[in-house]
Amino acid sequence: MASRFDGVNKLRRILKRLPDEAAEPIKTEIRRAGQTLLFEMGARVPRRTGLLARSLRYLITARGFLLRAGVIGAKARRLAFYARWVEFGTKPHSLKQGARLARRGRSAALQSQGARHPGTKPQPFVLPAYKAQKAEIVARIGAAIRLALQKVARG
Repeated sequence: MASRFDGVNKLRRILKRLPDEAAEPIKTEIRRAGQTLLFEMGARVPRRTGLLARSLRYLITARGFLLRAGVIGAKARRLAFYARWVEFGTKPHSLKQGARLARRGRSAALQSQGARHPGTKPQPFVLPAYKAQKAEIVARIGAAIRLALQKVARG
């Protein structure tokens, strides 16, 4: 879930031009925001095997002004491919042969009988974590940006 604010691209251009000493406190707050989101998501994630919780990460871009949190990285996405199904749930669907969601192995017997999967209820953990922390994170990063810009303006 990306946060959208007016003028964010203009702000990013300004931040990229800041000297490293002025930009470092902003990057520190963004890192802290990533840790906060990771902790909050970890507290909310449903645990069955623990794999989904272990697959949660946050990533900060090389320039340090963009944060992504969730199941990030090729290995994590491969192992916890079902994260979106947990977050958003699934509709009831057919398990019969040729169905889009047909499986091999244990479900093969169900396929031959034309069974239906009842679907799953959403168990959101990313979006609620984001919504719970958004105001605090925006305030902390905003304060760091204001301080950095004041520092640069003073010289």
